[in-house]
Amino acid sequence: MAKNGTAIARDGLDKALALLIDVVERRNTIPILSNVRVEAVPGKVVLSATDLDNKMTCEVPAEGDAKWSTTVAAHVFRDIVASVAAGTAIAAEVDEDRDLVLRTGDAVYRLRTLPASDYYELKLPDYAVTFTMPAPDLAMMIDRTQFAISTEETRYYLNGIYMHLAGEGNVRLRAVAANGHQLSLTEIPRPEGLSGGMPAVIVPLVAVKHLARLIKGQESVTVSIGDRGVRFESGGSVLTSKTIDSTYPDYPRVIPSKDITRTVVVDRAVLAETLARVRPMASERSPAVLIEIAAAGKITFSASHPDIGEAKEVVQAQSWHGDPLKIAFNHHYLAAGVRRFGDGPLRLRFTETMGPFVMDREGADGDLYIQMAMRV
Repeated sequence: MAKNGTAIARDGLDKALALLIDVVERRNTIPILSNVRVEAVPGKVVLSATDLDNKMTCEVPAEGDAKWSTTVAAHVFRDIVASVAAGTAIAAEVDEDRDLVLRTGDAVYRLRTLPASDYYELKLPDYAVTFTMPAPDLAMMIDRTQFAISTEETRYYLNGIYMHLAGEGNVRLRAVAANGHQLSLTEIPRPEGLSGGMPAVIVPLVAVKHLARLIKGQESVTVSIGDRGVRFESGGSVLTSKTIDSTYPDYPRVIPSKDITRTVVVDRAVLAETLARVRPMASERSPAVLIEIAAAGKITFSASHPDIGEAKEVVQAQSWHGDPLKIAFNHHYLAAGVRRFGDGPLRLRFTETMGPFVMDREGADGDLYIQMAMRV
């Protein structure tokens, strides 16, 4: 190997690029943002990518004492590495023409580059708090809220997950997402490493998606939070992101409590399967599923399409309290709300016919889903 060469394990490089590639847009008005930054130092290679709002950095073990840095087309680099046989090594160096030269077996690739010194840095103010928590806990919070994030740019303050401390004495770490039609809330006990306060932040949807991939399969994640940015570190990779600079709405106001007049308990699997059988008959123009609950706890689910026909199915509630009820919901949102829960009995609590309903589990006040009713 040349004196400025580095030997990188193909599998580690491929795993890192799989994380980084989603940060890079294929079409970019700023050419260097289509590149990934590659820096070789003794014993490792550090790769990073940014879109100016998010930055992902990954470390990959390597052999060699060479020191060099450059930027190279991210998608081309990823395609090359993905094509190399697993379990092999890739020799990398920057030659006298500043090209990145990759060698594996009998194959040689010479890639044009742009200077690493021209690469953009995502600079954020100092973080107010740093703590470590189990990665599966954070993954669960994302999974139970991400689907409800709004994508409407006019209400940009809803374009992320709102993370903050809650409960008397701020003893819970809570995540909330809402889009005007549905709201999902979940929380866990405050992580042990989070001994003091924490700024409330709105983590953007794009960063949430990157974060979900970053912590998948990891045991722990170190979280740093500031007024304008967040940082997540796990498994040798780091995600840094700007937060949404806005005030999150006063969401507790939309959570029904005293106005609950009807409660029904039904098995989650039964509810999901019934919706799957009925909802194909709903039209896209009016994606409503009608729910009728009789005094005996029999629940009728129905949907109709003006050009195709109708579907109807009756299931028995495990328990029921309150007067009979007829109400309609958007089946897309309802199915997503049901999916966020694991198997077991679900409690559905209703207000008036056109009011929102709450889906949760008995005794699990910090984990709930809310959906607005439809007019039909």
